[in-house]
Amino acid sequence: MAIGIAERGIDLSLGHGSRRGGTDGLIGVAARGVAAVATWFAAQRERRAMRRELVGLSDRDLADMGLSRCDLRYVFDKDFAVNRAAERAALCGRFRQAAG
Repeated sequence: MAIGIAERGIDLSLGHGSRRGGTDGLIGVAARGVAAVATWFAAQRERRAMRRELVGLSDRDLADMGLSRCDLRYVFDKDFAVNRAAERAALCGRFRQAAG
């Protein structure tokens, strides 16, 4: 038995606002989706520009920032900074143990 759109509670109205201050219905969902995609593309464009700048730096400049060429592919991963800090802390701990 086929259930219609109205029975499923899907709102296809154009909607001119809601209690949340946004738009309801299919048009509002589509607008939010388009905005999310546009934001994602803008962020990707910014990341590519930053990556090009980093690739253009010398190995010495990268080393001054605590990076190497092989790190550049991971710089924009969300866990990169956390993992890098943990690696440095472990390395510093080994140096302290060897010195003390």
